[in-house]
Amino acid sequence: MWYNRPMQWLLALTALGYAASTVTRLLSKMAISRGDFPALGGLTHCQTLSTTEPGPPRDGRHLPSVTENVKRAASEDHERRGGGRAGHQPPWMRWFGGPFRSALLAGPLGLALAGHLGAGALLLMGGAAPEHFSSRAAFLLAAGVLAAVCAALEWSTGETFFSIFGLPVAAILVGFAGLSEQVWQNPLFERPWFLAHVAAAVAGECFFLMAAVSAGTYLFMVRRLKSKNRVRALQVLPPLAQLDQFTVLFLRSGVAAFGLGIAIGAWGWIEAFGLAGLLAPKKMVSAAALVFFAGLLAARRQQWVVGPRWSMLTIAGVIASLSVLLVDRGTHWSAP
Repeated sequence: MWYNRPMQWLLALTALGYAASTVTRLLSKMAISRGDFPALGGLTHCQTLSTTEPGPPRDGRHLPSVTENVKRAASEDHERRGGGRAGHQPPWMRWFGGPFRSALLAGPLGLALAGHLGAGALLLMGGAAPEHFSSRAAFLLAAGVLAAVCAALEWSTGETFFSIFGLPVAAILVGFAGLSEQVWQNPLFERPWFLAHVAAAVAGECFFLMAAVSAGTYLFMVRRLKSKNRVRALQVLPPLAQLDQFTVLFLRSGVAAFGLGIAIGAWGWIEAFGLAGLLAPKKMVSAAALVFFAGLLAARRQQWVVGPRWSMLTIAGVIASLSVLLVDRGTHWSAP
């Protein structure tokens, strides 16, 4: 078709933009962790990490707190690496840790998002039959949700950590969109509710994936803090309290989006076929995943499940929810 060549160029530009955005964020994290910055890019986390501060012993001697131990270790590590003086910093570190940091982070991501929007517009203008739905559209949609979530987090919180995980996945999905040519055909695809159902369901899965990243980072950081090498984790990773909040935020967003997708799909199905077919395997697995995450959030709200156990259950639930992609692929669209 006429749009194939421009589409391939836009997809290549988008994937490269997401990859370059990942590299710039990695370099920025390295510059902050190695440079001479206030609080070493993470020692302010100590207030949230130190859950218990021992009081003074009975004999009057001063017992160092967890916060003081971490600060002392950070100071020693900082001096051992040259104290962050400008003369010991590579040129790239001064760029990514200095006043040009925002431009270096925003430029590649903005270019990738523009290319992504252009590819989506070309796909809509391609003139495909209304009863057709391509795998390219599904990959582009998933990649767009991940990139939009990463951009929104950076804009609202300034945290680039999740982009280091989300943007590479978005680049891979865009690459799959360029290579995939599979097209499905079904009369349901021309219904106005179908695209909304797919978009909401895919968005929910993307939010669940980000929740797993946050929960996995929480577990990794807890393990690092229990070992001797605490400083680097404190410098690069978000604080534990913030990771916990991000996990809750991602799960809530995922439950809302995934539940909306299920509701739209069920409504459209009932409109087309009545109640028949609602007990198909994929529909049952999707409903079970939604109920599990909703129950997990309720348990977290009541403080019944917290800390590492909460994170492990979140990861387990996300892994189980991915089985939705493997169960009854495509056949749940077929008429009963």
